[in-house]
Amino acid sequence: MPRTKGSKNRTKIDFEAQIAKLQKDKSLLEEGVAKTVAQIEELKTDIKSMRESLKSQRAVSGQSSSVL
Repeated sequence: MPRTKGSKNRTKIDFEAQIAKLQKDKSLLEEGVAKTVAQIEELKTDIKSMRESLKSQRAVSGQSSSVL
């Protein structure tokens, strides 16, 4: 009797477990990106406030030099 073709010792691939792992990894990466975007927005607002304070300081120093 001839042997059947194909490996009977082939490992079973658990696609569901792989998909679940990749979805978990994806959600963690999305969380990290969201945190980074929030930090960038916070830094942008800090820069704007610093620019405004610098403008006001320049305006005050410009007025005092014109008085002298």
